[in-house]
Amino acid sequence: MKKFNRIATILILFISVCLFFSCSKECCKDTFKRGDISFKIPEDWKIGEIDSSDASFFFIAIGKEGHGASADAFIEWNKGKFHLDSVMLIRQQDYMSQKVYQNGKIEFTEIKEEKFAGFDALSTTFTFSSLDVKYLGKIQCFYLPECDKTVMIAFQQVAADADKQKSDYDLIEKSFNCNK
Repeated sequence: MKKFNRIATILILFISVCLFFSCSKECCKDTFKRGDISFKIPEDWKIGEIDSSDASFFFIAIGKEGHGASADAFIEWNKGKFHLDSVMLIRQQDYMSQKVYQNGKIEFTEIKEEKFAGFDALSTTFTFSSLDVKYLGKIQCFYLPECDKTVMIAFQQVAADADKQKSDYDLIEKSFNCNK
């Protein structure tokens, strides 16, 4: 009987530990930190490209990997304060100059003011098609006074998967921070 109780206790402890770690996914997220800016990278997302060749500019592309992966985020910042409408126009022109978006008939909504991670931001959404698949995205530009950086973040995904990615995009936004 003592042996049975010992085995049962060990089994219950093992199951409890497994449940604890499987339910606390938040701790498994990676935090990306570069200089004084940080944000969480959602589970199943990987860094695809980093450009930090210029000391006053930084760019990172991250994307969801695995089955049903159809989401990307592009984050860049420049040292200093720039006019947000100029940053937005440059980003839109960059999209419109690329063949995949030209062929996909990219369309932007009117630029509006909103918040990103608590910061005043300019925002626009866009749609385009590629290989008969509809995509949607959002561009947001804002200034971080504590870090003296102007930030642009673009999210894009297959439109049919938008609900699947919402929590991932929310995690990036809620965790985006200037650590001065």
